[in-house]
Amino acid sequence: MKSSTMRFVFFLVIGIFVIFAVHGFYNYNYFSRQNFNDSIKEISSNESLNEEINDSVEYYPLDRALPQLPTTELCIKDICFEVELPMSMEEKATGLMFRESLNEDNGMLYLFDQPMEIGIWAKNCLFPIDAIWINSDKRIVHIETMPPCNEENCPIYKNQEPAQYVLEINGGLASKYNFSIGDEVIFNISNAE
Repeated sequence: MKSSTMRFVFFLVIGIFVIFAVHGFYNYNYFSRQNFNDSIKEISSNESLNEEINDSVEYYPLDRALPQLPTTELCIKDICFEVELPMSMEEKATGLMFRESLNEDNGMLYLFDQPMEIGIWAKNCLFPIDAIWINSDKRIVHIETMPPCNEENCPIYKNQEPAQYVLEINGGLASKYNFSIGDEVIFNISNAE
């Protein structure tokens, strides 16, 4: 495969993978054993796999909640959250899955290398989640409330405008605090503890 094609696939799929992985991806994403960072591919909704990676895939065993991850403060409209920052692929793949609850002032922030369309789902989540897509200018571009999903095929939620970050907080908080498209989001990744 050409170098430019590999780079395109890498950047496109990393973004898609992280969000799919947040809530499970057993039927949507596969990982390459040969070159993990360069070979992540997305499976389209018609379930046709790219034959080049069919023999080199593996799954993470996503069967338990993550321990507490490094955090940073994130604020929207003077409402601040302590947000966890999943960094490894396994952390991003697990996200908020299997957690029994989330404090009202806590959340999880997923980072992407560049703005893109990001699809996520609430597979194996035990409580409703508000997903907030944030662009590279750190402004909200899309908000969805996702109910828990324990089915094999869960709904996928996507942003309409390109996003570079996705914030997940307890379901209903975006409405409670009247968060809306265009609101500024303030956070500093370098301050993670």
